Amino acid sequence: MTIYEIRDPDEARHHLLSSLWLGRGAPLTAERVDATLAWAEEIVSEGSPLPPLGFVADVGYAVGGRRVEAAVVENPYELDSAVARRYEDYVLGKMAADMTFERGVDAVQQYSGRDRNRAIAYLANTVRQRCRFGGALLSSAVIKGLRELKGAEVLGQSQQVMEQAGWSEDLLEEWNDLIDAVRTTGDLLGPEDVFELESGTALAEFGQRVALRQVLQATALLEQGLPRQKPRGTPRRYSVATNIMDEDSYPVGGFTSISNRGTIESLLRSELAYMDDDDNRPDMFDIKYVRDELLYYARDENQFLRRRLSYFFLLHPELVKSRFKDSDCSWQRIIYVLALLVLAVRKLTDWLSDDAIHFELLFLRGQPGSAGLDDERSLLRTLLAEELSKGLVAIDEVGDEDVRSRLTFHARQSLCHVLSIGADKPLPSDLPVSSHLDLSESAPKLRLEEHLSDPGADHTGDDAWQRCAEVLMKFWI
Repeated sequence: MTIYEIRDPDEARHHLLSSLWLGRGAPLTAERVDATLAWAEEIVSEGSPLPPLGFVADVGYAVGGRRVEAAVVENPYELDSAVARRYEDYVLGKMAADMTFERGVDAVQQYSGRDRNRAIAYLANTVRQRCRFGGALLSSAVIKGLRELKGAEVLGQSQQVMEQAGWSEDLLEEWNDLIDAVRTTGDLLGPEDVFELESGTALAEFGQRVALRQVLQATALLEQGLPRQKPRGTPRRYSVATNIMDEDSYPVGGFTSISNRGTIESLLRSELAYMDDDDNRPDMFDIKYVRDELLYYARDENQFLRRRLSYFFLLHPELVKSRFKDSDCSWQRIIYVLALLVLAVRKLTDWLSDDAIHFELLFLRGQPGSAGLDDERSLLRTLLAEELSKGLVAIDEVGDEDVRSRLTFHARQSLCHVLSIGADKPLPSDLPVSSHLDLSESAPKLRLEEHLSDPGADHTGDDAWQRCAEVLMKFWI
């Protein structure tokens, strides 16, 4: 990754004006110049290196709802045909074929006004980062000076610059580096990038975006340690429902077989052929009836039973102490905890789709006046926004008595699993048996109800958390 630092304002101005003509997605017009400079200003204002303006313009052109492809226009300052063809094939072609980029473009459509400019700038800058391409570091004052002019004036100045100086060697080298970087990149956007655009957090403060991306990346890491298919659950003697609600059971189906027992409504119509029209009785129908030889449709009388499962996660205020990163881990301990919660909700919902599942993420109140885990609670609301809208998940701040009442209520109608995270405070004996996640050391320790489990005993760092997630998911199936 090579970053070109341009300190001279005149040189930076020349770089910007000449790079406008590198775009191949659409003709260069005054309106397009104004829009491109607005997107470039948003990128530079974040302190990020600026890719060539032609590339930024093509990304914005794609967001406009038009397919990115080589524009059939006459460019008076054409590049070498081989370079132009490589850009069309490897950059524009990849934009048109990449599914993640298409999702990102669709997500940008929800923004309007300046937010739309910021979203397009985020999209172009994220693609640059994913491709490990450097760009040019320059002062935002240069772009602001160009934005004060009309688009037609900027276009005229760019034509004058190209006629006098032409392409600079540094700009051509930067353009070729961009083509090579995009060519060797897999997906242009990552899952966390698409999520930020779709959820609207792409325009949030930098600190919130970093935390959100770290949780999503940690979730993907923990998911790699889980089997793709639903694992076989651990049999437990108390996993049989004793309080079955009316809405949890219903007949499986209708007529499934033929039998010689049944009611007159289930009689096969073909059996009526044995009846005689005259008065000679008994006829064959009467004889077969006495002998129980008439055939009837038989109904499946089995009942389908849907299990009710409730998962409770108790997050103690002491978790604020886990906002630090161990030397052998990739993220802070609290990031792993949040990733474990997101993974549990999504994986259990997928694996137990035939059951009635409910999740409650309960943040226990701390000392009065303390912020506690407000940031983490807000982050989970963003990550689980879809599940919250469906009523599948509840995220609340509660006290000890509220926890008791909720657990008691759900334990009467469903099988409850409780995971206490943080302080090792045993729950009262009349409440559902709980598990505990201990974060006192770098490797997490699990106590699974009556059993003590140390999944990280033989693992360190990320491997210990992967093993912890695997053991917990299999225990809850």
